[in-house]
Amino acid sequence: MTTRNNTKSLGLQDHEIATLRRYPWLLKEFVANLAAEDNKNTFFRPLRDDELPKQYHEVLEKWRRLAQAHQYTGPVAWHVRNGYSLKEHPLWWIKGDRYREVAIQYNWAFDLKYDEPTRLCIVFWIPRLLIGTTGLVTTQQRTVLEKTRKEYGLPEHHLSSFGSATLIAGLLYEYDKIDASWEYTVQTETLTDSRCAGGGFMNVYVDTQKWCKSNNTNPRTLYLASGASRGPNVGVFPLGIENLI
Repeated sequence: MTTRNNTKSLGLQDHEIATLRRYPWLLKEFVANLAAEDNKNTFFRPLRDDELPKQYHEVLEKWRRLAQAHQYTGPVAWHVRNGYSLKEHPLWWIKGDRYREVAIQYNWAFDLKYDEPTRLCIVFWIPRLLIGTTGLVTTQQRTVLEKTRKEYGLPEHHLSSFGSATLIAGLLYEYDKIDASWEYTVQTETLTDSRCAGGGFMNVYVDTQKWCKSNNTNPRTLYLASGASRGPNVGVFPLGIENLI
């Protein structure tokens, strides 16, 4: 009865369940191939606190304090594989049986400046705009980053940059897979260190309500677009990178 209930929960019909029982090895092979393909295409993986190497435990405690200040309890460390780029690996958000639109302006994505493919690293990252960074010019935002870094005793190379568009977009994409309840205000934008072909700022932003409803798209959409460097909803994410190669 348990097996039948489990297969029924997958939406299978009786004749499909009977087929699975006759050829279980085919299902195992299919799932194994699917898992291997998924792993090959997964460049960003959240790390549990107990998965981090011991040399990062002290800095982890500091990031946990920073996360608490932002009312965030999810993963703060991510394992990032080598070689991910927006040009070679376009993003598609999938949630349940619905595709989530990812509106990336590919003519800009192909010509991004200061946006290299990812390198093998551990990234400390909190998916919340750093308190005090919205509505400021970039020099003021960098001052807030420095002040926060000193306040929490973080390494000098943490909170020292905005992150590339590729890195931020990839992290947001994977984070949405593990937490469907995260919330942003309408058109919350984060600055990145990347620039579009014309030299303008390349921002990543998440539109949760207004634009999506007016254009009949799915709620919460990730965008990569040329944006302003300053605005009431434009801030930066807390970010720290530990290169492994």
